[in-house]
Amino acid sequence: SESANEYTDDEDASWKVRRASAKCLSAIIVSRPQMLSKMYQEACPKLIDRFREREENVKMDIFNTFIELLRQTGNVTKGQGDIDESSPRWLLKQEVPKVVKSINRQLREKSIKTKVGAFSVLKELVVVLPDCLADHFGSLVPGIEKALNDKSSTSNLKIEALAFTRIVMASHSPSVFHPYIQALSGPILSAIGDRYYKVTAEALRVCGELVRVLRPNFEARSIDFRPYISPIYKAILGRLANQDQDQEVKECAISCMSLVIATFGDGLQSELPSCLPILVDRMGNEITRLTAVKAFAVIANSPLRIDLSCVLDHVVSELTAFLRKANRALRQATLGTLNSLVVTYGGQIGSSSYETIIAELSTLIRFYPRLAFFNKSPFSAYQED
Repeated sequence: SESANEYTDDEDASWKVRRASAKCLSAIIVSRPQMLSKMYQEACPKLIDRFREREENVKMDIFNTFIELLRQTGNVTKGQGDIDESSPRWLLKQEVPKVVKSINRQLREKSIKTKVGAFSVLKELVVVLPDCLADHFGSLVPGIEKALNDKSSTSNLKIEALAFTRIVMASHSPSVFHPYIQALSGPILSAIGDRYYKVTAEALRVCGELVRVLRPNFEARSIDFRPYISPIYKAILGRLANQDQDQEVKECAISCMSLVIATFGDGLQSELPSCLPILVDRMGNEITRLTAVKAFAVIANSPLRIDLSCVLDHVVSELTAFLRKANRALRQATLGTLNSLVVTYGGQIGSSSYETIIAELSTLIRFYPRLAFFNKSPFSAYQED
C-alpha cells in the first residue's frame, strides 16, 4: 500500500469531503434548531478551528455554515436571556474569544475573498450578541484599517469592513471605541471620498455612528471631540454639496449632516449659514425631499438649540406646503418635523405662518380624522386664539 505521506491535502480529494461535511452540517443547523446546544458543544469548536482551511472554496462554506449557526441562534433565542448555561447564546458567548482570535488570523491573509468572509462572520456575531466585542474590538482595529487603506482592497471588502464597523459601533458602548477614534476616523473619512457610490454611502452611515460615539451625551465630555469636528464636517459637505451623484449617497449625506449639526452645532456656528441652505435646497428636490424633512427634525430635536434663523421661515413655509402632498410618508414626516420646530423655535415663528399651518392641519384632520391627535401638540395653544 502507498504511504499516506505521499499525498498532500491539495493533491487528494479530502477537501471535497470537508466541503460536503460543512454543507451537511449547515442543512442540519437550519432544519433542526432544537439541536443548537448540541451543535455548540460538538460542532462549533471544530468549525472555528477549520477557519484556517487552505482550500478557499471550502473555507467559504465553513464561514457560511458558522453564519447559519449564528443566525439560527438569533432566531431561536430572540427575547431570551443567556443565563442558562446550556442555552445556545451562553454557549456562543464562551466561544467569542476563540472566534475573534481565529478571525483575526483570517484578516491578515492575502485573499480578499477570505477577508470579506471574515467580516461577514463578525457582522453576524454582533447581530446575535450585541455587546460581545467590548473586550476584543482593539484587536480587530488593524484588520479594519488594512481593509480600508490597502490599495489592493476591493469595493466589496471595503463595504463589508465598513458595515461591520457601523454595526459594532451601534451595538456597543461609545467608550469602547474612544481609544481607537484616531486610528479609525481617517480611513472612514477617506472612504467617504471613494469613487464607488456604495462604499461612499456605507462610509457616510458609519460616520453617523462615529458622530454619536464622539459625543454620546451633552452633559459630560468623555473624549475631546473638537479636533474631529472640522474633518468630519468637510468630508460630508463635499458629498452634500455635490448634486451629480447617486441617490443613496445624497440621502446618506443629508442624514449624516443633520447628525453632525445636531451633535456639533455649537462648534460649527460660522459654517451653518452656508450649510443649512443646502439642506433646505434638498427639500425642494422630490428625490431627496423626505430625507431632508427628517433631517430638520433631527436638528430641531438637538439639545443644543441650533440657530436656524437663517432658514427657519423658508423651512416652515416649505413644510406647510408639503402637508398638501399626496405622499403619505412625506405628510407624516412633515407633521413630525413641524411639531419639533414649534417645540424648539415656537417664539421665532411668525403668526402668519401659524395661521397657514393651522389651516392646513384643519384640512388634514377633516380628511384624516386619525390625525386629530396632533390637536394635543403645541399647535393647540395657537388654535385657541
